[in-house]
Amino acid sequence: MLQDLPFTTVIGLLIAAVGIMLAVLPYLLRWTPSIRLEKVHPLLIWVYRRGDLVVATSPLLILATLAIAILKVLLK
Repeated sequence: MLQDLPFTTVIGLLIAAVGIMLAVLPYLLRWTPSIRLEKVHPLLIWVYRRGDLVVATSPLLILATLAIAILKVLLK
């Protein structure tokens, strides 16, 4: 099924899936406070907490997205 899709579509689906997981992550942290994502390497996930606000992102995902976008523009 995935082999029938263009490569950029597959990459886009993977990035969207990781983005959805990152969007759900703060809610999981609120339900399970024993999980401390600050212990994970900062390139994999970066967590900012202030009061009730929890922001989690992945610098590695951002860099991968930028690299793919730049390659796509350069290879056109």
